[in-house]
Amino acid sequence: MTAVEVRNLTVVADGYPIVRGLSLTAAPGEWVGFIAPPDQLTLLFQVLDGTVLPTEGEIWYYNEPPRRASERRLLEVVDSEQMLPSPAPILLLPHATKLPFPSLEQTILIGLPPSRLFIETIYKIFSNNYKLIDIHTSSREVHVE
Repeated sequence: MTAVEVRNLTVVADGYPIVRGLSLTAAPGEWVGFIAPPDQLTLLFQVLDGTVLPTEGEIWYYNEPPRRASERRLLEVVDSEQMLPSPAPILLLPHATKLPFPSLEQTILIGLPPSRLFIETIYKIFSNNYKLIDIHTSSREVHVE
């Protein structure tokens, strides 16, 4: 089963792509981390939660578009200071200052500061079910590990 599916996503800010051609899937229980400056993370997560439309591409949460997924409580945007757990199966954390402790079935999309130590800590904790997407590169090309 696929919890999150992103197909050929392009997000443009001020005439420059911050994400170009991103495609990924995440199963229930997987974490996806996005490394980028705060302003780019804010825009990316506005696209992921459906409040801003992407320049190109599609986003699906359990086969529902973002706004419908939010209405059905499949998707929740969570402030990292907000109390967890949340009952939503998919959590979006645009700016992580601390790690949440979700249930094992929840899929997490998390915005990360471009700090190597923070990212290495996440790898140590969630190495088996974690994808890292670096959009902090100068070329604006997406790198998925």
